[in-house]
Order: sequence, then structure tokens, then C-alpha cells
Amino acid sequence: MGALKIYASDSAVLRYDTPNANYHSSDLLDGYDRQDEMILTFAPTEMQITKIRYHKITAITWYIYGQNKKSSGTSGLHINPLKSTVDLAAVTYATKPDADRTTSWAVFAEASEAAGYKNGTKKENAETLRKLFNFGAYVTADYGIVAQTAKGTYKPYIEIDYEDETATPYIYPTEEGTRASEKDQTLGWTWAWGAGENYGDPQISGFAVLWRTKGTSTTHTITAGAGQKHVTVEAGTFPVGKIEWAVRATTDQGATSTSKWSEFAVENPKVTYMSPGSGAYTPKHVAALFTWDVQQQDWYSPASITPASATLQWRVTGDATVHSITVSGSKTSYTVPANTFAAESVDWRVTATTAGGLTATSEWITLTTTEAKPTARTVSPVGIVIDATIVNRFEWEHIIETGTQQSKADLQKSDDGTTWYTLATVSGSDLYYDVPADTFSSGTKYWRVRTYNTDATPSDWSGRAEFIAINSPSTPAIAVKSTGGRPNITWQSTEQEAYQLTLSDGYATGTVFGTAKEWRAPRYLADGTYTVRVRVQNQYGLWSEWGGATLPVTHAEGEAIDLFVTVGSEALLRWATNGSYDFYIVERDGVAIAKTTDPTYTDKTSIGTVTYRVRGCYADSYDYGLSDSRTVTVRPDTNVICDLEGGGEWLEMRLSETQMRANNCNRTSGIAVIHLAGLAYPVEERSETRDLTMTVSVAWPHKQADQARALELLVGKLVCVKDRYGSMAIGTLSSLECNADAAMLRYAFTIQHTNREEEINLDS
Repeated sequence: MGALKIYASDSAVLRYDTPNANYHSSDLLDGYDRQDEMILTFAPTEMQITKIRYHKITAITWYIYGQNKKSSGTSGLHINPLKSTVDLAAVTYATKPDADRTTSWAVFAEASEAAGYKNGTKKENAETLRKLFNFGAYVTADYGIVAQTAKGTYKPYIEIDYEDETATPYIYPTEEGTRASEKDQTLGWTWAWGAGENYGDPQISGFAVLWRTKGTSTTHTITAGAGQKHVTVEAGTFPVGKIEWAVRATTDQGATSTSKWSEFAVENPKVTYMSPGSGAYTPKHVAALFTWDVQQQDWYSPASITPASATLQWRVTGDATVHSITVSGSKTSYTVPANTFAAESVDWRVTATTAGGLTATSEWITLTTTEAKPTARTVSPVGIVIDATIVNRFEWEHIIETGTQQSKADLQKSDDGTTWYTLATVSGSDLYYDVPADTFSSGTKYWRVRTYNTDATPSDWSGRAEFIAINSPSTPAIAVKSTGGRPNITWQSTEQEAYQLTLSDGYATGTVFGTAKEWRAPRYLADGTYTVRVRVQNQYGLWSEWGGATLPVTHAEGEAIDLFVTVGSEALLRWATNGSYDFYIVERDGVAIAKTTDPTYTDKTSIGTVTYRVRGCYADSYDYGLSDSRTVTVRPDTNVICDLEGGGEWLEMRLSETQMRANNCNRTSGIAVIHLAGLAYPVEERSETRDLTMTVSVAWPHKQADQARALELLVGKLVCVKDRYGSMAIGTLSSLECNADAAMLRYAFTIQHTNREEEINLDS
């Protein structure tokens, strides 16, 4: 293990109290009397770079000469790489560069310690080292720390730990499994350098593939060039059996690395996929197709190979006499003529010869020639409701031990489950029948089925299956009762258990359960002509056709309303009118959010740009008057929170323990990723669900402890929290993280935004 010490070559101090001044020549960072920060740069020599080039960096440790001048406690220096170069002769606190916050060091000093070099946490990343060399580092100091810069007697430095040997790649063989003996074989691999591990990666000068027969020590070598990722090995190189192999890489620095040993098997061809399989039924009196396949035993390419010839053999089970049928050429099937087999059980096998002269023989497979009696079972409809006004598919199962197809089926129907009538006869193997529309009247019905095997032997009748046949309800007739701002309609219908209503402006009720046949608009509609549609659902879940009507909407305009909106952390609405309105409806962005008799309203739960309007209403009619719309932007100038249940005032949260305050707002949508059978990649399932959490940190000095206690009193209450960036969350403040020191009271909390139906019911 090697180590390299590199001192900072230059520096500049940044002073908070003189933000526009440059302190390039300063030799001291003062965190006791001032809020100093500093930038350090490095200028490693070529000799130093050579020491670590192509080596894995295992640690980077900072050493800074300084002292904690507080009377007690621990203070530290915090170091981050810069993201870009900086002009040390010109940089000021006001123009300080951006640092990489993903990597940081901490160098701590106790108040009791004497001045000297202090070291801290270690980082192991060559990419971070490049940033230090290319751009430099940004150093901030806790209160009490005084440290020397690169201009001082005791310069800051870093100590770089690195591995003695130059880096080598990680190598991964990519093929294992079974391989064919008579086929050229490809052995492949991938390789990679450790991400960010090395200070530069050397070049690979070449690869070598090592292989041996498993259980032996003799190793064979196949060389490959630097750019190769595979080698092709001629057929016959590997013997039949288990083979172990690995890949060795050599770099231009002379270092080598070898992958782990992998394993594959070399096998001769086999006879596979024989049909009919063991125990299968083969009819005596019907020609039977026998098929097979000859395959290379190769894991990544288990493809069929073309045989030169084959022999199909069969025997009566238990008989020593074997009958052979020669299959010429490359055929992998043979149709045995009808009545070849007379016994109830026969065995068969195949011997195939490859073009390379290899022979593969299958095991004996036993077949039955006895046809079984089938069993019929109803599948659908069973225990369900069907729409008898359309074509309905009746389905069943033909169950038979031999696995043969149905030759015929009979279907019967019944109104009482006792007296049966012919429904249909199906010739052939179809396991369904499409019953024409209007075959069944409404009510409880029954059906059954029987099927036939290939010997024309019928099954017993299946058990009776029960279902309910229904028709759709009639189309409702709509009557308009009133045409004011909130119009009213009624309708006539039969069998209604629920209804749906739509307006031509996009409004829809969804499914409303019950027998009510009257509807009043839940909101005020603008004057105009609408189309209203209604359909009803009966007890069977079927819907009628849509009934429609023209709905004219008119109203008498009331007296003018003057609206005024004042904004800050909330919106305060005030209005005035000469009209005699009974109540007012406050609308935000077209949604009714409040109903009041007062000429004022405070909207605590708005954020961003919104548009308000006030509607003056009457108790004895649905006429109204409207104010002009007022578009405003609601945004506090700092973080605020208030008690929505108690109607409290906004609590301002202006301070944080960090200089660059940041609120965390996390928004997620309801997206699930699932894998489906038959698809290589997953699919997305989207839902309407959303999640929003808002995390806020705040601090108060002890002299403002009353404000801190006000925040504590909000735990367990429904609150609204907003920030100056336009984010808002409403939910219960379930927990509050608190900590304190001699200087500040610090808090952090997270609000999970919960659903609130802001649109009010105008009739409540």
C-alpha cells in the first residue's frame, strides 16, 4: 500500500463581513472573530501524478493546521470539492463558487487541544481526487476554528492512499450450461474497470482463455487480442463431460487478473420432444402421427439438427418382438397406419443417426390404445346473469383420460330443472355453442350437456347449471321542472336501482344508487342551452339506453357586487353590494369553497396564482348576481404554518440552522410496475392516487422561545404549511423533531398532505 502527501499550492480567504473584498494573500482562516471561508487549490507535479496513475485510490485524508479557540466543545472544518475552476486573485465572498455537496470531509478539533494538524474523515474515490486537482476545495469553519491557509507556515495537505500494484479490470465470463459436441463453440466475456476507483485506467494488451477438463490439473490456453470479447473453439476440441474455463487479462503495465472459473458440459445429441408421450392414448382404428426431434445439447442454442436417418421401433408391451420402421432422410415424423396396433398397450422409441455419424436412441415410451368414457361439465353460464337480448356463448368441458377431442355434443334447456328440451347439437370438437338472442325469456333457467368420444360413446348428462336471463330496463322519459340557475328535472323509469346523469358541459353524477327520480343541479349553471341525459340500472346491473332532453338555463341578474382581495400568507376577500342577497358563495378557480352571509371571507388554503369570484344568492329562487373575477398570487415571504381547526394566526418560520435554507417537497404519482407473462419488460399501471410530503426545518433563538412553543402546541392538530416558493401541504402535524443548544431552538417536521374536499355542498 502506497501513500502520497500533496500540499495545497494556493488559497484565498472569503470573509462574510466584507463580501466584495479579495483576500488572496491571507494566511489565516478566522472562524473565531469572523465568519471566514476559504478556497484551496493544488498543483501536483508530474512525478506525483505518476506515482498514483493507474492505481486504485483507497483513501483521501485531509490535514489542516489549526486550533479550536472556544472555551469548550468541538468545532470542525467542512471540506467539499469545487465544481469548476476559480480565479483566486479575484474571488470574493459574494462571487464564491459552487461546491460539490455529494462529497465532503470533516476535520474536527476539541477546545482542549493545542494548535496543530487536524485530520478527519477519509474518502475513497479517484473521481473526487480529480475534482480536487482540477478545481480545488471549498472549506467552511464552525464557530471557534482558526486555521492556516496555503499562504501560512503550515500549509494544508491531503494524504492519498493507493494500492501498490497498477489497476486491473474485473472480468466476467458470460456463457455457461450445456454445449453440443459436434459444434464450434463460442466462449465470451465482458470486462469493466471499477467505477471511480482508479486514477486513470491502463490499457488492456491482451486476453487469454484458460480451460481444463473438470477434475484434472492440465490447463490449456487460447490467446485473444486486446479488443476481443470472445473466442471460437473448433468442434471436437472439448471432450464430452464437464469443462472448466476462465479468462485472464494483461494490461500494458504488465499486471494481470483472472476471472473466476466457470463450468459447462459437453454432450452428444439427444432424441427429444417425442409425441405421443408416456401414457398417451393412440386409437387403434385411426392413423396416428408420431413425431420427435434431434437436438444439439447447447444451452444458448438448443436448436434441432437435421438427422441423416432414423428408425422408429414399436412392440406390444411385455412382448420381446420389436417391429422396426425405417424413416429415410431428414424426416422427424411418421404416420403409423390405422389398425397397426391391436393390443391395448404398446411401446415405441426412435434411433436417429446424425450427419457426423453419431447415434442417439430414446427411451421406450408406453402408449394405451383403449378409449375412455368421457365426462361432460358445464362451464358457462353457471350461477350468473346473462343478457338474453344478445347472443350468449354456452361453454363446457369434455373430460377424458385419453385426452382425445370430443366428436359431438348435445345441449338441453329447462325452465324448471325437471322438464328438458333440446337446445342444440354440436358436431365436431367445438366446446361452445352461441345461443341466438331472445332464446330465453327473463327468469331463472337451466341447461345441461353431454359429450361423445371418438368411438361415439356418449357421456352421462352433466349436472344442471342454473343462470338468470334478463332484459334491459326501458329508456327513462325526462321532464324539465325548472330552468333557473340551478335547474330541476324529473324522469319516469321502471326497475330502477341506480341512475347516471350527464350534462353536455361535461358534468356527470357517476352512479347514484336508489329509486329517486328527481335531480337538481348541485352548482349554478351559466345561462345557455344544455343537453341532459339519464339512464337507469336494474337489479341485474343492466343499463337502459340514455334518455335525453333539452335543458334551457336562464336567470335574473342581481345587483352588482364589488370584490376586493388582499393577499399575503392568505387571501382576504371583502365585497360590497347594494343588493339584498340572502347569502354569498365564494368561488376559487370556478369551485365553490365557501357559503356565508358575511361580506368577508378569509381563504387560508390557497397558494400560487388563483382567481376569485363572489356569487350573491337568494333563498327563495335560484337567481343570482356575480362579482368581477379577481386574479391574485398568494405566496408568503417566508415559511408559515397555522392551525386550521382552531383558526389561529400564521406562525412565521423565518430562520433555519443552515445558511442556504431548503425545503423538501416530495411528490409521487400512483404508478405500479408489474411483469406480465409473455412480456419481456414490465408494464405500467397508473392510478389517480398521488402523494405529497413537505419537510420543513426552522430555528429560533432562545429569546423567541414563545414562537417555538407556539409550534409545539400544533402537534396533533390539522395544519396548513406554506413556503415562499409556492408549495403547500395540509395535514396533521403528527410529530415534531426538536433539539437545542446554547444558541438556538431547532425543529424539523414533515406534513403528509391529505385529501380535502374543498367544493362545498350548496344545499347544506
